[in-house]
Amino acid sequence: MNSSPLNQINRRRGAAQQGRRLGAKRSNSTAIASICNDAYGLEAQHSGGAFRLVQWANSTGLGRRSGLSAAGLLLAAASLALAGCKTTGKEMAQEESTWINPFAPKTFEEAKAMLPAPPQDANLIPFSVSGTGSLSFAVDGKSVSVGKDKVVRYTVVTTSDSGARNVTFEGMRCDVFERKLYATLPKGATEWVPNSSDYGETWHRMETGVRNAYAATLAIDFFCDAHTVAGTADAMVRDLKSRAPRKR
Repeated sequence: MNSSPLNQINRRRGAAQQGRRLGAKRSNSTAIASICNDAYGLEAQHSGGAFRLVQWANSTGLGRRSGLSAAGLLLAAASLALAGCKTTGKEMAQEESTWINPFAPKTFEEAKAMLPAPPQDANLIPFSVSGTGSLSFAVDGKSVSVGKDKVVRYTVVTTSDSGARNVTFEGMRCDVFERKLYATLPKGATEWVPNSSDYGETWHRMETGVRNAYAATLAIDFFCDAHTVAGTADAMVRDLKSRAPRKR
């Protein structure tokens, strides 16, 4: 075997370079494990694909040509490594360790609607609805409420020119522009009749641009601000009163 000083120097250089590569690989492994722990509080479990990405990018010069730093390459590698992170840690129960996406749409959970007292004429606030013809509309100011589920609930009294009345207790969702009919108050009745039909059990889109679209008018003009509730119930009632049509 040729053991000249030059060959010995070359062998030492090769061993040193291999040691540095192994050290860098172990350092990357520790860093990615730390990322998994920081992100989920769980153990890291990877297949080595992330490290091959770093090695390939370095060998092809992709990192240098793209202007990626070592930290940038490590971040890209970490993205792959996170896909292999365990979703169950030693200190967490299976059902408690499921990761929850904070950006996922939230499921609507409707609160139980409490029926208000029957409306009194002194508490009725009229409001204008375009294209109503012979009908007039009013909201019972005492019935307006905003629930924890962000549903605006209210009583509407619809009156015809002949004096016939239709009294309904309804709910409105500003986020999806839908309404629901909870109950009706028949003529001469003192108690509400819950709407137990299939129609009453579901939410329905409020229509605009049609005759007698009182619900859409309340949503657009008083109860909703785009897709959110327009303030408190007291503020809505004040707005209704300030814009109520004057009696002739």
